[in-house]
Amino acid sequence: MIPAATYIYGLLASITGAFGALFLKKGAHGLTLRRPVNFKIIGGGFLYAFATVFFVLGLKDAPLSFFYPFTSLLYIFAALLGFFVLRERVNRYKVFGICCIVVGIILNSVGR
Repeated sequence: MIPAATYIYGLLASITGAFGALFLKKGAHGLTLRRPVNFKIIGGGFLYAFATVFFVLGLKDAPLSFFYPFTSLLYIFAALLGFFVLRERVNRYKVFGICCIVVGIILNSVGR
């Protein structure tokens, strides 16, 4: 049985990674050849590193074949942040892709 803390680590890794992607996206708008780094890029990298810590903690008590697909929730959180924060469009194909991710996570969990 996988401990509850492992699921929490997976959620934290996914959410933190999604915010890392958001910061990298926002920081990318200010990039130039003269100024290749800004605080948003650094913050995004820091958040990705922090997400990796949660990922490693989750791997401690869960098989990789379960935990890695579970952290694909990152893509769902990133899509939600893109929609709500960046005002990106969400079409039916994106919704279908998100549904596929959710179904995959459920099937992977049931197959344990």
